[in-house]
Amino acid sequence: MMVRALIEHLEKEIAVYRNLVEVQQTETENLISKDYRGLYETIGRKEHLLMKVSSMDKARSRLMEGVGRELGVQTGNISCILERISGTEFNRLKECQVSVLSLVDTIKEVNKVNALFVEGSIENIKKTLGLLGNFMPKSVYKPTGDFYSDTLKGTNLSEGA
Repeated sequence: MMVRALIEHLEKEIAVYRNLVEVQQTETENLISKDYRGLYETIGRKEHLLMKVSSMDKARSRLMEGVGRELGVQTGNISCILERISGTEFNRLKECQVSVLSLVDTIKEVNKVNALFVEGSIENIKKTLGLLGNFMPKSVYKPTGDFYSDTLKGTNLSEGA
């Protein structure tokens, strides 16, 4: 039955989501400890998992359509499928639905934390660059390309003083 195939697929998807949560937590640790080499490797792992999630999402959509056709449900919605099944398949599918939703919420939350950390770091960099800009000499050229002349007004001390 297609429902079993959907359940097995969702269980595989849950494992990938769990790995993604772990990778995001490692990403947070890398950001906090300023381990940029580790961050680079972690982002590579995260990108690989996101590509896997994307391909699994397409496969899940095809499975949901098949289950919908099999059960006579027009939409590919798990809630509609749950209304049409019972027994162990109902329980397993419901558990998968709850797990996926919970993991997706966790992924969103960790992603927000990482985004806030990166935004804070960028703000600190902007402030530092602004501070350093105050100590830099003014540019030598005008916007028109002419040279600023810093001739002293008054008499030069070296002339007949």
